[in-house]
Amino acid sequence: MGHTGIYTSLVRSRFYLVCELLGIFISIPVLIYAFLPFPILPVLWMVTFISIWTVFKDKTFDRVSLWRASELKKNYKGMLKQFLIIALVMTVLIYLFIPDHLFSLIKKDPLLWVFIMILYPMISVYPQELLYRTFFFHRYKVLFPKKWQMITINALLFGYMHIIFQNWIAVGLTVLGGLLFASLYERTRSSLFVSVTHALSGDLIFTLGLGTYFYAGTLLTLY
Repeated sequence: MGHTGIYTSLVRSRFYLVCELLGIFISIPVLIYAFLPFPILPVLWMVTFISIWTVFKDKTFDRVSLWRASELKKNYKGMLKQFLIIALVMTVLIYLFIPDHLFSLIKKDPLLWVFIMILYPMISVYPQELLYRTFFFHRYKVLFPKKWQMITINALLFGYMHIIFQNWIAVGLTVLGGLLFASLYERTRSSLFVSVTHALSGDLIFTLGLGTYFYAGTLLTLY
């Protein structure tokens, strides 16, 4: 194949990847948003399964990244310190600006709070991380060769996905969370480590009372 043929092949390949990215990470959230109430969890599982199956067939895919427990063992102390700092800052801000929200779910429905604390990280967080970090970072590395590009685009798309909760606070919070999760995955390449961090962050949001901005979507996810 000549240089022209190689160039044409690369252009076609990148065009396909761009279309695939737009289809998965732009179109699907729009469809869910448009047709709520909608069974969110089956869609998440299905898309994640197909995506991981696709990259699993790629011989260059780092399969250890699906777990890599060594990174959790190595970084858990730093993760917990970071979690405590974030928890303290968020608690103070909520107390100062929206005190009626603080621990509102625990006060209102403690059984639902326990339900979310246990099930949501197990059935939703890990699939999200497999799709948005494990799959995304491997599949689209050609499109975003620089670290800052990959992290920024990933975080923005992760936040954008949360339009399904139909409020901008959920989107804003998850863009910030996406920057953290994407940065951690870029550094550790451990879906397990990032999933634990994600689970702690999500549970913190519901515990402190910000779950009101994720409430309807979360119940649909759990159901």
